[in-house]
Amino acid sequence: MSSIRHRSGAEGPSHDPYGFEEVEVRNARGRFTLHLGLAKWVEVRLTAMDLKPVRFECPRITEPEIEAIFEVGAGVSVATARRTEQRLRDSRYRAHRAHGGFECASGMPGESLTVCRCGAVVECDFDEGAVL
Repeated sequence: MSSIRHRSGAEGPSHDPYGFEEVEVRNARGRFTLHLGLAKWVEVRLTAMDLKPVRFECPRITEPEIEAIFEVGAGVSVATARRTEQRLRDSRYRAHRAHGGFECASGMPGESLTVCRCGAVVECDFDEGAVL
């Protein structure tokens, strides 16, 4: 597994926002994105072929069914991808724990940084809503 990205936020109209979650796995076979929100879909972009991404979406599909499609393509379950991403995040904090703590800082508009006292950026969160 090359990389895992987990995103969450709000989608839909501003007067009635709805939460969403995206899990993206990039590996040697390609990029596989699971979106759970107002719509449920899996997008597959294979690296071996120079094709447009393919999106699997059905209004009546259940969450376990769409997660199974993601698992077949990505080669890893959604739960394992979430757990691995959390472990990687935790390991960055553990590596800097002895440096005396962390501070929150602002970067570009919508960007929140967690910075170690040694100066290293440990985590970066981006809020698209703050920019739009």
